[in-house]
Amino acid sequence: MKKAKISWLSLGLVLAGTAPALAIDRVSPSRAQTAYIHSVAESDFSAKKDEYMRDAKREMDEWGDKMHRAGDQVGKDVDQAWNNTKAAAQRLQSASADQWDHAKHGFENAMQGLKDRWHKIHPEDE
Repeated sequence: MKKAKISWLSLGLVLAGTAPALAIDRVSPSRAQTAYIHSVAESDFSAKKDEYMRDAKREMDEWGDKMHRAGDQVGKDVDQAWNNTKAAAQRLQSASADQWDHAKHGFENAMQGLKDRWHKIHPEDE
């Protein structure tokens, strides 16, 4: 009986001694887990960026056609807004995950500025 009690006592101490180590492993991810999480986050960002960029490119192509058709009749104000929008699109394209929100906001503001200036001289055009 003493042997059984000692065995169970020893097993209990061994398990109790490993519990904190197991808890720490669960709380602090390993480097491999951290790298995987970072990789998934980058992959998710890349997918979202690619999707947004496809839409932005389509919109830029439409505006490029519109500006080409209008030729010299767009005026200096619209031409400047178009140049600002093209520059913002370039910054958006090259933005990293850390820069993305700022670049996206800048592109959207530039695009809205272009639309506003265009509608001043072409109120009939949507």
